[in-house]
Amino acid sequence: MSSFSRRGAATAMTAVVVLAVTACASDQLVETKDIPKDQAAQQLNATFVHARVPASFAPLAATVSTTTWGSEARTVKAAFMAPRPDFDRFMKTIRIQGDPTWMKDSSGTCPPDSSPHPAHVAYAPPAPVLKDWYDRGIFKRCTPIESWTISSTEFSDTARSAGHIFAQPAGNAADSGELTVLIGTTIA
Repeated sequence: MSSFSRRGAATAMTAVVVLAVTACASDQLVETKDIPKDQAAQQLNATFVHARVPASFAPLAATVSTTTWGSEARTVKAAFMAPRPDFDRFMKTIRIQGDPTWMKDSSGTCPPDSSPHPAHVAYAPPAPVLKDWYDRGIFKRCTPIESWTISSTEFSDTARSAGHIFAQPAGNAADSGELTVLIGTTIA
């Protein structure tokens, strides 16, 4: 075998090994299942250090996802119908990081915006996590959603935890007495 052939074979073998390692390293397994909605608050409360989901939050749906990618992560997402005053009290008990973000699906089929929000708001596109909750009918596509990032200090494992809260007026824009709320936490 010539030197050129050996180099070509070695290069080909190296490429195969690199591709195989890359394929294995990027092979992410996600398993998501619905859980009984009456377990929603209990599952979330188990991840929080300080805050507790109020009993007045009526559960709409809940899921648990397990992601395996190098290590394992467990994500709990639960949607609730919440009275505005109780939501405001909950937000005072949970530790939040940074300012809220306003999101809106602007797919072109939405009418002109008439919702109550600060005039200086620049909408971000909806977070990818919201797609499933739009599809389930939990959130309305053309109505703005306010989003917060839960501080890592709200979790017992501050280095490997993350969470978000999303809220949208449940009725029409003028009646914000109830909110649709999605809380999601991930513990790796």
